[in-house]
Amino acid sequence: MRLIDTHAHLQGAEFNRDLEPVLARAVKAGVQLIINVGYDLNSSKRAIQLYRKYSMLPPAVGIHPHDAKAWSDEVESSLRRWAGSPHVVAIGEIGLDFYKDYSPRAQQLQVLEKQLQIALDYRLPVILHVRNAYMDILNVLKNFPSLRGVMHAFSNT
Repeated sequence: MRLIDTHAHLQGAEFNRDLEPVLARAVKAGVQLIINVGYDLNSSKRAIQLYRKYSMLPPAVGIHPHDAKAWSDEVESSLRRWAGSPHVVAIGEIGLDFYKDYSPRAQQLQVLEKQLQIALDYRLPVILHVRNAYMDILNVLKNFPSLRGVMHAFSNT
């Protein structure tokens, strides 16, 4: 059996001191890969850096809906550059979060669509965060019928 953890944030500061023991425990438990998911520009960059040291941590890059307000041409350029890397395995964590509304809803929708297009352009799956935005995400995804990926934080039916 091949075990893959499809969603972790091991680039966070809370793992600075104990990442190697965490990875050792994962390997001992049979985990072969851990998708290390970016949620903003810095965490995406750090996920890529960690992959260079730990090949069991393939990175995903993206801007979480909470951080959609930080979107810029520079952010898009960085995500596109990274998406072209053979080591990046997905665009994520992206999506809609209408529960906390840390970024305006219209901006979340716009940034989501831009990132979905990046995923299509580079033939990458997406890691979608969806909270209190179920019909909205389904309406957006209708425009991207060939997209593939996983839902994260989806709690509707």
